[in-house]
Amino acid sequence: MTVMSESDIDARGLRPATRERYSHTGDTGLDADLVRRTAEQRGRFFLQHLRPGMRVLDCGCGPGAVTVGLAQAVGHGEVVGVDIEARQVEAARALAIQRGVGNARFETASVYELPFPDQSFDAVYSQALLLHLAEPGEALKEMRRVLRPGGFAGVADGDLGFVLVAPPSAALDRLVSLLTRGMAFYGANPFYARHLRPMLHQAGFQPTEAGGEIYGFGSGDAAGRQAVEQLRIRFQGPIQRAVIEQQWATEAEIDALYGDLETWSQQPDTFVGFTLCWGLGWVR
Repeated sequence: MTVMSESDIDARGLRPATRERYSHTGDTGLDADLVRRTAEQRGRFFLQHLRPGMRVLDCGCGPGAVTVGLAQAVGHGEVVGVDIEARQVEAARALAIQRGVGNARFETASVYELPFPDQSFDAVYSQALLLHLAEPGEALKEMRRVLRPGGFAGVADGDLGFVLVAPPSAALDRLVSLLTRGMAFYGANPFYARHLRPMLHQAGFQPTEAGGEIYGFGSGDAAGRQAVEQLRIRFQGPIQRAVIEQQWATEAEIDALYGDLETWSQQPDTFVGFTLCWGLGWVR
């Protein structure tokens, strides 16, 4: 079991050298994972509050897989997905057409400066976005600005401070530790999600609530390999380069970690559980 916190970053002086660099840009492996996500998997806490006819905003929509699920949930309503990457917006538009969802549209925009008037939406959703932001509280304030009275925001993100692993793996613990350090170097906070409830309150939402769940890899012979692949997708590329450049690990050490993880993943009955935290806030 891996347990880490913000103090692990602060104590090592790992405040980001570069602010808000999304280190997974152009990563086809992660793109494929994002397309497999569903609104039910990542937004059950949010879906239960949606009603037909609502107008919903999805901030950081990526390739649109969750967005189209939200659109299906509001029936004759409308869902608008925004993402700062134009390539993701184009991918989302194509996915909506492919899945025959006509009440979802997509725009390129920053969550800090949403191109919509005040009180434009009944609900706002975001997942896997705020952990990459230098000022997540400012993003929450902007989400609140575009909500009508009685509207609500729902935010979901992983928190890498608590990872369940069985059987134990020192290599997996080490990779998670390096991943969190690399994410912090690029401006992300892999431990912020546990604070979603007070953050929503501070952004002007009232009342607020929060919860969490473990989503895991523990079904079938390939469970361990699937979990390791998820971590490798997020670690390889800019984060791995930063880890090597900052001398937190050598390339040879990382290669050895990958070898140990491959051996571990081939064991029967492996399990890896990641923590997903969510928060909800309403506008009075």
